[in-house]
Amino acid sequence: MPMSGRQLGWVAFLAEEELVKKMIAVAMVAVTLAMSLAGGAADASHRKDACKNDGYEQLRNPATGQPYENQGQCIKTSDRTPVKN
Repeated sequence: MPMSGRQLGWVAFLAEEELVKKMIAVAMVAVTLAMSLAGGAADASHRKDACKNDGYEQLRNPATGQPYENQGQCIKTSDRTPVKN
Protein backbone atom coordinates (compact mmCIF):
# COMPACT_ATOMS: atom_id res chain seq x y z
CA MET A 1 0.00 0.00 0.00
CA PRO A 2 1.57 3.33 -1.05
CA MET A 3 2.04 6.12 1.51
CA SER A 4 -0.12 9.20 1.35
CA GLY A 5 1.34 12.69 1.10
CA ARG A 6 0.67 13.23 4.78
CA GLN A 7 2.53 10.05 5.77
CA LEU A 8 5.49 11.02 3.58
CA GLY A 9 5.53 14.40 5.30
CA TRP A 10 6.01 12.71 8.68
CA VAL A 11 8.80 10.52 7.33
CA ALA A 12 10.60 13.59 5.96
CA PHE A 13 10.04 15.48 9.22
CA LEU A 14 11.46 12.64 11.32
CA ALA A 15 14.49 12.27 9.06
CA GLU A 16 15.10 16.01 9.23
CA GLU A 17 14.68 15.99 13.01
CA GLU A 18 17.37 13.28 13.36
CA LEU A 19 19.74 15.32 11.18
CA VAL A 20 19.15 18.41 13.33
CA LYS A 21 19.83 16.40 16.50
CA LYS A 22 23.13 15.16 15.04
CA MET A 23 24.11 18.68 14.00
CA ILE A 24 23.38 20.00 17.51
CA ALA A 25 25.43 17.20 19.06
CA VAL A 26 28.40 17.98 16.81
CA ALA A 27 28.14 21.69 17.63
CA MET A 28 28.03 20.95 21.38
CA VAL A 29 31.17 18.81 21.12
CA ALA A 30 32.94 21.56 19.19
CA VAL A 31 32.02 24.22 21.75
CA THR A 32 33.04 21.99 24.66
CA LEU A 33 36.39 21.26 23.04
CA ALA A 34 37.03 24.95 22.30
CA MET A 35 36.16 25.91 25.89
CA SER A 36 38.43 23.24 27.36
CA LEU A 37 41.34 24.26 25.15
CA ALA A 38 40.96 27.94 26.06
CA GLY A 39 40.05 27.34 29.73
CA GLY A 40 43.38 27.94 31.49
CA ALA A 41 44.63 30.75 29.29
CA ALA A 42 41.39 32.69 29.44
CA ASP A 43 41.51 32.84 33.25
CA ALA A 44 45.13 33.97 33.62
CA SER A 45 44.04 37.22 35.23
CA HIS A 46 40.72 38.18 36.72
CA ARG A 47 39.29 40.78 39.01
CA LYS A 48 38.06 39.81 42.43
CA ASP A 49 34.55 40.92 41.49
CA ALA A 50 34.50 38.13 38.88
CA CYS A 51 34.70 35.64 41.76
CA LYS A 52 31.53 36.88 43.45
CA ASN A 53 28.01 35.46 43.04
CA ASP A 54 29.39 31.98 42.26
CA GLY A 55 31.55 33.40 39.45
CA TYR A 56 34.50 31.44 40.83
CA GLU A 57 32.79 28.28 39.54
CA GLN A 58 33.45 29.39 35.94
CA LEU A 59 37.08 30.41 36.53
CA ARG A 60 40.25 28.33 36.81
CA ASN A 61 43.33 28.86 38.94
CA PRO A 62 46.07 29.91 36.49
CA ALA A 63 48.72 28.14 38.60
CA THR A 64 47.01 24.74 38.51
CA GLY A 65 44.53 24.97 35.65
CA GLN A 66 41.89 23.54 38.00
CA PRO A 67 38.56 25.17 38.91
CA TYR A 68 38.46 27.07 42.19
CA GLU A 69 36.93 25.22 45.12
CA ASN A 70 35.55 28.38 46.72
CA GLN A 71 35.27 32.15 46.37
CA GLY A 72 38.15 32.80 48.78
CA GLN A 73 40.67 30.92 46.65
CA CYS A 74 39.51 32.83 43.60
CA ILE A 75 39.84 36.22 45.29
CA LYS A 76 43.27 35.32 46.68
CA THR A 77 44.65 34.84 43.15
CA SER A 78 42.79 37.77 41.56
CA ASP A 79 44.62 40.88 40.38
CA ARG A 80 42.54 42.87 42.90
CA THR A 81 41.82 45.62 40.38
CA PRO A 82 38.52 47.24 41.34
CA VAL A 83 35.85 47.19 38.68
CA LYS A 84 34.78 50.68 37.57
CA ASN A 85 31.06 51.23 37.10
